[in-house]
Amino acid sequence: MNKFVIYPLLAMPLLCQPSFAATPVEQTFRYEDNEIVIRLAPRTGQQIAAFYEGRGFPAEAIRHLAGHCFITTSLRNKSERVTWLRLADWRFVAEPAPIRISLSEWQQYWKMEKLPANLQSTFYWTQLPDELNMQPSESVGGNLVFQYSDHPFNVDVTLRSGEQMDGPVKQVQIKNVQCRKE
Repeated sequence: MNKFVIYPLLAMPLLCQPSFAATPVEQTFRYEDNEIVIRLAPRTGQQIAAFYEGRGFPAEAIRHLAGHCFITTSLRNKSERVTWLRLADWRFVAEPAPIRISLSEWQQYWKMEKLPANLQSTFYWTQLPDELNMQPSESVGGNLVFQYSDHPFNVDVTLRSGEQMDGPVKQVQIKNVQCRKE
């Protein structure tokens, strides 16, 4: 068989693949150095709705959640010492300022809406914890939730280190984070 005939035949499966509509590329914001990796990934309302629908949330709760700005956040401690995630030390900066909805505010809302305890628990394990001491090589992840806004904002991250938070402090700014539209 002629070698020039083989190449088109090998390419035939690639040409016969079904085409799919293009989906928007996920926009992520990332910072990495020799001590920490931080990743922020804004989610669409449709992604949030699908996630919580798959876990049995009622339609009204799903509509409420999908109207907010979810930023899936992950951190990995690459250092050799304890690094503290303390959301009280983080700042979300813009004009107008983004409004983060805290876990205690969600707790009040879910109680008022009479969301079953098992679904409240599901919601809480998907959120970034307010505080955590990350051991060397440890990772943590979860969502930060804001009132939806079209305005980009900066995330000023402050991370303390050491067993008693008595080590060096790292400050990182991640610029122009933005909620995702559908």
